[in-house]
Amino acid sequence: MNRINPLYIFALIIFLLFISFIALSAKKSELKNRQNIFTEKIVIAKDFQILKSNYQNKSTLLSKINALKYDALFKNENIEIKDKEKHISVLIKSDKKDILNKFLNRILHERFLITKLVIESDMISFEMEK
Repeated sequence: MNRINPLYIFALIIFLLFISFIALSAKKSELKNRQNIFTEKIVIAKDFQILKSNYQNKSTLLSKINALKYDALFKNENIEIKDKEKHISVLIKSDKKDILNKFLNRILHERFLITKLVIESDMISFEMEK
């Protein structure tokens, strides 16, 4: 009766371990790639959620602009707000450059989708999407 040489069994076990380590490293790299893609998608989803919450509510947009109009700094200035179908136009006229500068800083710090911005020495005009 022929017996199997123990060296052959040992070589087979070593070969199977080698193949399993190669397969394991391939699966680890695939898992790492999928985790990176998943974290990128989470970041994109959070950015989208923030943008959606900022630009979804149109009534808050009008209330923010009206709050600028009735702010103590700009109450005595000539501010015109025109609410049109697809956009809102705002115009402020003033001879005081510091008032215009503060108004510009306020609108640029708010989260408005400004499509048009005109700055002159005595007025600032901008249009934004609803």
